[in-house]
Amino acid sequence: ASGGCRGVWDELVLLYTPRRLIQWSMFWVIMYGVNQMIGNYYQNQIYAVNPNTKFGYLEAVMEAFAGLGAIASVASSGLGAQYTWLVIFLGSAATGVCYIASTKVDILEFIATLNVIPMAIFGYMLALAASQIAEDALTPRYAVAFSMNTFLSLGIATIVSQVAAAQDATTNGYYVIAAAQCFFLALAILAAALCLPPTNLQSPRLLDDLPQSDAQSGARPVGRRSSLSGPYPEASHEHKGEGGGEGAEGEIGGG
Repeated sequence: ASGGCRGVWDELVLLYTPRRLIQWSMFWVIMYGVNQMIGNYYQNQIYAVNPNTKFGYLEAVMEAFAGLGAIASVASSGLGAQYTWLVIFLGSAATGVCYIASTKVDILEFIATLNVIPMAIFGYMLALAASQIAEDALTPRYAVAFSMNTFLSLGIATIVSQVAAAQDATTNGYYVIAAAQCFFLALAILAAALCLPPTNLQSPRLLDDLPQSDAQSGARPVGRRSSLSGPYPEASHEHKGEGGGEGAEGEIGGG
């Protein structure tokens, strides 16, 4: 088994192999930073309309809706891989529309609503992303993707914010920039859906690519549910149990 830097690189390549994991990582890298950036400026947008707004209550509402969005993701935990790109496309596009719309109105309730909706969408999509990344990862070290994606996202957000500050961007300007990133993600995920091939999670090549320590421990490059027919139709249906049956544990149709 390879170790050192080469071993780490091989692990990362294996980690970012499944198509759905790549798609959710694209969402994470863009939208996590966007959410953080808007979190720094939504109070300015509200303050410009009504300085006496109870910001604590508004923030509580936003966080509550983010939590409700995360809870709602449980109902989508079995979402088929063929729909992942559509969820990301619609969620990012809707978020971008809300951000743009919030710069066009001066009614407090409308502005607040147009900030709460993206929080609910983000809470829903981030929770779904975390669960499905863990589900599809070909290595037990899937949590590395969470840290990597967050690091990249905050790095991008920092660069974008510094460039915007150098151009003396207004609060609405930051919202427009955030919306542009959302629309970029929508287009990028559409392109990825058209270009990235389906991932055969039972591929012999992926089995061979498992780190030796994982192979010896019995780990297999199969997500926690991705080998089952139904929720992940991209999984291979070629592997059967011994003797041609379908009952082998961990194989298609297995328990």
